Amino acid sequence: MKSTFILNADELNGDFTRAVKALFKGRKVSITVKTEMDETEYLLSTKANKQHLRESLIQYKKGNFKKVKI
Repeated sequence: MKSTFILNADELNGDFTRAVKALFKGRKVSITVKTEMDETEYLLSTKANKQHLRESLIQYKKGNFKKVKI
């Protein structure tokens, strides 16, 4: 059985621990903790993305953009 829990660190409390214990009662479990990337980290995660964003910002500052009504 595999379960994935996605939550904020502030939500890790006794209730969460008790729920995991009840769900996996009597079984060995492996717990892996990793942080999720936020949108900014993701957009800046590669050289190509950084360069594209820089170029877009330069174009915006020069007034070279189109307004789109959504």
